[in-house]
Amino acid sequence: MGWTRILWVALLGLVLAGCPSQTSGDDDDDTLPGDDDTGSDDDVTDDDVGDDDVGDDDTGDDDTGDDDTEPQPPVAVCAVSPTEVETTASATWLGSKSHDPGGLAIVDYRWSLVAHPALSGAALPACAGQPDCGPFDPDFPGLYTAQLEIENAAELTDSCTVDLLVLHPADLYLELAWTAAGDDLDLHLVAPGGTPYSDTDCYYANCTSGLLDWGKIGVTDDDPQLPLDDMMGTGPEVILIPAPAAGTYTVFVHDFDTPGLEAANPSTLRVFVGGYLAGELTVDVVGEDVDVDFCEIEVPGGKVTPL
Repeated sequence: MGWTRILWVALLGLVLAGCPSQTSGDDDDDTLPGDDDTGSDDDVTDDDVGDDDVGDDDTGDDDTGDDDTEPQPPVAVCAVSPTEVETTASATWLGSKSHDPGGLAIVDYRWSLVAHPALSGAALPACAGQPDCGPFDPDFPGLYTAQLEIENAAELTDSCTVDLLVLHPADLYLELAWTAAGDDLDLHLVAPGGTPYSDTDCYYANCTSGLLDWGKIGVTDDDPQLPLDDMMGTGPEVILIPAPAAGTYTVFVHDFDTPGLEAANPSTLRVFVGGYLAGELTVDVVGEDVDVDFCEIEVPGGKVTPL
């Protein structure tokens, strides 16, 4: 029995002696999963690189966004030259500095006169499609406003406005207009120290001929003129003095007797001194065959005092 036990122990030792090779195989097997892990890490890294590639695709998306940028409206830039003119001169409206920030072509220019003195009949010359518009010939003193609208190749538009100040060459210029047609209103300008309805009062009966001699005797620049006299419309009536003598002038209006037009007739007087608008006032002329005081005018200085 003792030898048998010894023999079994010896055989077990031999069996156990073969286990290292199996253990080594197990180690190889252990290494393979490790290799798989390493490969997995590499794969993850590759995936990360792939993420970078996606980033590149994002960059491509940005490029696509640039291609899809919508066009911008053009920029209208307008001016006028000169900025001030007399009624005897011309001006040109300018739009050639208009541009498109995206480089698109400007395909149309449209000019229009959007404001002018109430009595003006001036119109823009034919300049459709042109960046500049002129010559423009104003007919009454005051402020004129032109508008330019431009359009680019994408059919987007922009507009701007510009003002032209028109002066009268006479140093004293009066302009009267009224509301009710057929009511014959007569404008009167009385010289400093003068008397109504005399040679020191300029009105339709004595001033249209240009024979009144005010100021220095024999000098015509200080004499009054009445170039416009309206009887049946709504004006204007105009009195002017190219170079008036110093002093205080008086303005009144006579409502010529016209039956049936006794109601209030709002009448507007504009006074220009030195070419510029010095005063504008509206007065209701009521009744017929009546005189209505309007204002006094100081020359030089241009102070206008309503009466």
